[in-house]
Amino acid sequence: MAIRIDASAFEQYPIAGETVMVLGAEAAEISRGLEAAGRRFMRVNELGQEYTEEEYAADDGDLYTPNWVSDVDEVAGGCKLYVDCKGDIPPPMRARFIEILQNELVQQGVTDAEVLSRPYDDLDE
Repeated sequence: MAIRIDASAFEQYPIAGETVMVLGAEAAEISRGLEAAGRRFMRVNELGQEYTEEEYAADDGDLYTPNWVSDVDEVAGGCKLYVDCKGDIPPPMRARFIEILQNELVQQGVTDAEVLSRPYDDLDE
């Protein structure tokens, strides 16, 4: 058992993989982990650096950070979350998102899950 990261997670498509889905039996823990990760995603810049809350509040906007993160939605077999990055998630930002998500899922006690991305409408299935 482990947290498996599919190659699609936050990966660039013809459109960016801005919607991430976590599948697993531990729905409550997954939801809490996604929620905590979403708060942190807002503070990750295009270079993959995560700002503290103070740094984020004082940011002058020179480096891009996400515009918005959705609430967590439940779907069959798991939960999903949307991160608005205007269609572009640079590789360093993607790597930090994955690191944050893994850490937050583990902190919530998730032991077995799969993380993947698809266009938002495809994740309801």
